[in-house]
Order: sequence, then structure tokens, then C-alpha cells
Amino acid sequence: MRGPAFGLIIACLAAGPAAAAESAAEVIRSFGLVGTWSVDCKRDPNQACTSNGCGARMTYIVPSSGSPTIRNVIGTFSPGQVRTFISTIYAATRIADDKIKFVSVQDPPPTVAAVWWRQPGEPWETSC
Repeated sequence: MRGPAFGLIIACLAAGPAAAAESAAEVIRSFGLVGTWSVDCKRDPNQACTSNGCGARMTYIVPSSGSPTIRNVIGTFSPGQVRTFISTIYAATRIADDKIKFVSVQDPPPTVAAVWWRQPGEPWETSC
């Protein structure tokens, strides 16, 4: 049992499951999520909110080193004053060709408290 199959088995055991698993950055990049997203691009978060809602942008950032992050910028009722929340993505998994799941944790405390938003250090699991 010292043939090519034995060598392949030893290589797979040495590599372990990490060899087959994509990193969170690779999953987000291959899914095409990197960049800035908005439900309504006409609503600028730097403009004051109206009775019809606020502008918001969500940016997925995959740096060349380190963990991917999400930067949420949400408008307020004061022009030019936005709420910015940054979260670190610790894990990402492709569930299907058109769906991924990731776990992120909000990093620093937001400058404006929002009870409806996740709290610093609170892990969130999201699927999209």
C-alpha cells in the first residue's frame, strides 16, 4: 500500500480540513459581495432623513491581510451627520450557489447609541 493512493491519503491527512475550506475573505470575494451596497442609491446618508426614510450604505471590505469588515453608514435627521458602525467578519460559508452565511461582531461602540442596532461585541449570524 505504498503506491500513489497511499501518498494521496497522507497528503490529505496532513492538510486537514483547512485545505478544503475557504477563508471568510475568499467566500465574500467569490460571492461578489465586496463593494458598497444600498437599498436605494438615491438616498444619500449624508442628507437629512425624511419622513420617507434615511439613506444607508453597507460596504463589504476585504483587505489584503486581516479579517473582512462591514462598514454601515446610516443617515440621521441632521444633514451631514451619519451613524457609522463597523463590524468584523469572523467566519463565512457558502450555503448554496446564491447564498452565504457569515458571523460578524460589531467592533467599536457607535458614536450615536441605537438600541435597535447590534451592540459592540455581540456576534450576529447573517445569511444573504
